Amino acid sequence: MRIVQNFEPYQSALLFQVKAWIAMDLALQKHIINFPKLVSVRGTTIMIDCSGFDEYYRHKRLGAGIIPWTKGFSGWLKPRLRLFTLQIGWHGSAYSVVGRHGDLRHEEFLSIESSAANEPLALLSFKAD
Repeated sequence: MRIVQNFEPYQSALLFQVKAWIAMDLALQKHIINFPKLVSVRGTTIMIDCSGFDEYYRHKRLGAGIIPWTKGFSGWLKPRLRLFTLQIGWHGSAYSVVGRHGDLRHEEFLSIESSAANEPLALLSFKAD
């Protein structure tokens, strides 16, 4: 398995993957009104612009504020990012998830440890290089 030193070649793959995860989540899917604006990626920073969600979602989910929402969304992303990280060959990755809602902005840092020794055999055979 190769170790990725430069994340830039994987930026578009991560953007595609995050959009796919959001699109497949039925609870989120029905509230998306501006999908292209919703997610952007630069390096290992994932920006979620909450204006991409409808008014109901923003009122219901963001009522407690952007900080708890970003923490919750980061928790939702973490296991998915761990699998993505394994597939591209990273060991011990750090991501930044930024939630933005109007003028409010909060950033969560995620440290994702991945070790081939801890992975199920089925996942390892999927990544044959």
